[in-house]
Amino acid sequence: MRVSLVVLLTGAVAVGAALNPAAALAQRALNNYDLTTLGSVSTTNNGYNTYLPNGRPEDSGASFDATTPPEAYLSVNWQAGTLLAAHGGAARVPAMRYNLKYNLIEVRDSSGTGPIRPVPLERLEGFTLRATPTKPAQSFTAVNFLAKGDRARTFMQELHPAGSKLQLLAWYRYAVTAARTNPALGVEIQPAAVVQEVLLMMRPATAGAPATQVSLNRKAVLRLFGSQASQVEAHAQQHNLRFDDANHVVDLVTYYNSLP
Repeated sequence: MRVSLVVLLTGAVAVGAALNPAAALAQRALNNYDLTTLGSVSTTNNGYNTYLPNGRPEDSGASFDATTPPEAYLSVNWQAGTLLAAHGGAARVPAMRYNLKYNLIEVRDSSGTGPIRPVPLERLEGFTLRATPTKPAQSFTAVNFLAKGDRARTFMQELHPAGSKLQLLAWYRYAVTAARTNPALGVEIQPAAVVQEVLLMMRPATAGAPATQVSLNRKAVLRLFGSQASQVEAHAQQHNLRFDDANHVVDLVTYYNSLP
């Protein structure tokens, strides 16, 4: 399933709060580019490997910056935000961006002239991107998931607060579609293309439960709501909400989470 809409975050984590001791340690580490103190370097989490379909830049010796096309970033623009370290600290960052191809965060100083430093998913619990004039704040968390034949761990945007009865997440994926050729003529009829797709995922409140993909159809969506499915369906009919529209499904889950 490909979701063509980018659904907006609700319940964003605040950016800019006072730093506690653990957060201050993480901030000093970031300021000094001593990123090894930001958390564990293990590539597994309870049996879930880090999602690395394209390996890591150091695997081939190539520069991650030079080998990442603009389409492979959540946004190619640099934004202020906060890194949430694996050990519980937090570090405010003047300029950062999410590299989807290599599943890491690129950080640099506010001048834009300093070196670009990669922070891999394994060192983080998540990150937030501060709101801009054209975009609301976004909060991402490291999530174990089962989807697309993969059992792995990656960053996903939180569309509902953690601890909700049902939490929806947006998984932004980088993919390269193969070129199409006409076998008879031996000519290329459609070139290869880099695309960014968004999958709608869900995670129940059960501790440790992995996220799974949501199919955008009436039967699959209503199944999410268990014994309260009839109430949610009535709400959908009353407000003309569709089960094949990702934004509408986010609204339905918000309503479901409000039910006693």
